[in-house]
Amino acid sequence: MRILVFLAFLGLSGPLAAQVSNDPALDPTLDPTLDPALTKAIQAAQETLPIFLKHALIGEGGLQVSLPAGPNGAFEQIWVTPFRQRADGRYEGIVATDPQFALGLAAGSTVVFERADITDWSAVIAGRGYGYFSLRAVLHRLDPDKARVLNLFLAETPLPASWR
Repeated sequence: MRILVFLAFLGLSGPLAAQVSNDPALDPTLDPTLDPALTKAIQAAQETLPIFLKHALIGEGGLQVSLPAGPNGAFEQIWVTPFRQRADGRYEGIVATDPQFALGLAAGSTVVFERADITDWSAVIAGRGYGYFSLRAVLHRLDPDKARVLNLFLAETPLPASWR
């Protein structure tokens, strides 16, 4: 179940999620401060965030953001879609999946967050996954057959050519 939640947080569902579920590398509670690959992924996502936000806010593709949340500072990826920037500069969106540990949040809840809280982003354009920095960081840890399935979904580069 935990893996399916992680795949849903990645925006993956249906047959694709079923093919890659039950892999311990896909854990939504992985603490990025303890994992150099995830720390690097978050940095890359945040570096490209201005480009993503420029396009996300004009509605290109299917877009999501993720936030760290949980009791006592625990880490859990929570995807938020759709989202918008508020007049006060913060962001607001709808929680896309049921968090396991984030108290008071459930799929469909509205959450308000700062730009600095965004740890990843994704866009699905023409059936290909862009962004997904966290997934890209753990892809090498997956069973090779599962990784192949995800590689079919992920675009070769995190940024669409039309965004560069």
